Amino acid sequence: MFETGTTLGARAGEPIIELPHYDVWDQGFDDLVWRLTEDALARSWESEQLPDLSDLPPIVVAAFLHRIDPDRLPVRDQVLVLQARERLVAHHQAGSVDAIDAISRWTPPREQDTPGSAFNTRWEFASDEIRAALCLTRHGAEQRVDLAISLADEYPGLLEMLREGRVDLYRVRVVVEGVRHLGSEERAALVESILSHIPELTSGELRALVRKRCAEIDSEQARLRYEHAVEDRRMWMRQTDAGTVDVHIFDMPIDRARTIGRRLNGYAISLKNSGDLRTMDQLRVDVLCDLIEGHGEARSSGRDTVELRVDLATLAGLDDLAGEIPGIGPIAADIARRMAERNTDGQWRFTVVDDDGNVIDTGITRRRFSPAQRRLLEARYTTCGFPGCRMPATECDIDHTDPFSEGGLTSVDNGTPECRHDHTLIHRGGWRHLVVDGRHHWISPLGHRYVKGRPP
Repeated sequence: MFETGTTLGARAGEPIIELPHYDVWDQGFDDLVWRLTEDALARSWESEQLPDLSDLPPIVVAAFLHRIDPDRLPVRDQVLVLQARERLVAHHQAGSVDAIDAISRWTPPREQDTPGSAFNTRWEFASDEIRAALCLTRHGAEQRVDLAISLADEYPGLLEMLREGRVDLYRVRVVVEGVRHLGSEERAALVESILSHIPELTSGELRALVRKRCAEIDSEQARLRYEHAVEDRRMWMRQTDAGTVDVHIFDMPIDRARTIGRRLNGYAISLKNSGDLRTMDQLRVDVLCDLIEGHGEARSSGRDTVELRVDLATLAGLDDLAGEIPGIGPIAADIARRMAERNTDGQWRFTVVDDDGNVIDTGITRRRFSPAQRRLLEARYTTCGFPGCRMPATECDIDHTDPFSEGGLTSVDNGTPECRHDHTLIHRGGWRHLVVDGRHHWISPLGHRYVKGRPP
């Protein structure tokens, strides 16, 4: 693949621009970057593949990517280039945070000799300088300043992860906004406790983890926030540019929302199985309209129960760990107990785990809705096995890890839940799915391996 420097990149022969040496530069910094970049290029020529860019400093990654022509790379290496460029984006976003923080700390000359002035800590009009410089709205600039101050003052570890390119700015915002309602010490402790998990979580998984930890820090506050939000429940209709109408329902109780969603899905599946040619989205909307307008009678597929996961000690009132509704997210302990009390006639499943969270056994206290093997797999994995997918296992296909057509056994050890889309990745998309020590390994057609472990 890489026969010459020109093959590696059309820009490989370009000289690196000589930059003036400022006091803020380390002595010999440019020589170091040149040497590391040349070493990475040499290793690429010898091995005919890209080096491990994740081990190189961001400045070297930038120089390396500048000197290759991505259009000449095979598509497999394009994935590595994508990851490297996203890492650089995060690195430069951290640089912007640092610059905004520095601007906000500037003290105007007229205030420098004024003891006790508010200007001595943060410049009051920093956001105005930034909104003019970056062409932002006042609100947008204020948000940027607020985030920079929060990261610099309260979450230096999170800012360092951004600087290293291990997390993107969007997920950083998810964390900072998610803990804002806590006290300063609680915020700092919570963020520190989840730092190691952040790089491997999607924004949805991360948001759920933050909500769960917040609910466990102060279960009473979590209950009050939930109840106040439910009191403000409302509906809003907005006409779209196409002339149709979007209907928004805000702050619905979580158990009622989950029940409605699953029933609509069940009705839609029944119609689809009967040969209806409408899409699932069309069917869900049409069924909802028919039910509200009193037209016809929808038929359920029979799988409309709400699944609630809660610790037995919490259910008994001996602890206040957050519960969870798979596919929706965590709920405060008191809300979980109320839901359990209201569903005494429903189906109950129990799961026994060891100290490490591994499923040992599972069972059911009422009539079975699915085979015992499926129940155990749903209890063991809780969601689809694809990295980042949060589709509840109860709404997934159960697939053979070792294909049945190739002699794979129909056993608990050879089954995993996969949502319909991710299931088709194996049979039509060319992906492979392995389970090793409870961790899902997905191997793409390009040969890259992506791993999903047990949620933190």
